[in-house]
Amino acid sequence: LAVGPGPRGAVRALAPVLPWRIWAALEALLLALVAVTRAVYSPSTAVSLLALAGVPEIDSLERLVTVRAVIREQAAWHQPWWKPTPRSIDNIPSYTQAAELLGFTMTNDDATTLVGELDTLSRLVLRILLAIMARPNADLLIVDDIDQLRSMELRNKLLVKLRDYSQLKPVIATSVNSDFTCLCHNHVALTTDTYQITAVNQ
Repeated sequence: LAVGPGPRGAVRALAPVLPWRIWAALEALLLALVAVTRAVYSPSTAVSLLALAGVPEIDSLERLVTVRAVIREQAAWHQPWWKPTPRSIDNIPSYTQAAELLGFTMTNDDATTLVGELDTLSRLVLRILLAIMARPNADLLIVDDIDQLRSMELRNKLLVKLRDYSQLKPVIATSVNSDFTCLCHNHVALTTDTYQITAVNQ
């Protein structure tokens, strides 16, 4: 598990101090990385290698829908069209496997709960769980902006869950805050005085 600043955090942290030449160099580097990725992988292959959660533009949830409905819909999208989706989420392997890995203990009987009734931690964990269901063979899980959890206690609880999951697959979590409690295996820091990215093993 590695934690570091994501796009929003990086912009907030570095925008006041980076000269335009540095921004131009970073943009050129990112464009080069995109070009290399496209050359090596087809778009469909590249997408399948990555599970992404925590980005409201792509994984926000309707608050008035039940948890069961959300999970069943995700399962239906990612299985053959002719295969019926089990009525009970306890019988959906992609859900039960991901839930066990993330410590998400909601059973079918409990899943009548509305998404909006979940606490903020459970709601974010659900979004991560759905991302894993969507990309069961992904080589990397990225969780953006864990500072959506305003409480450091909740943030640390999430990091523990992600650290446990990282025993199976690599995980990157983005944050504007440091890993004060050393819960992650690595911490990637952007230092504004040298404009360098450093990795600190913990």
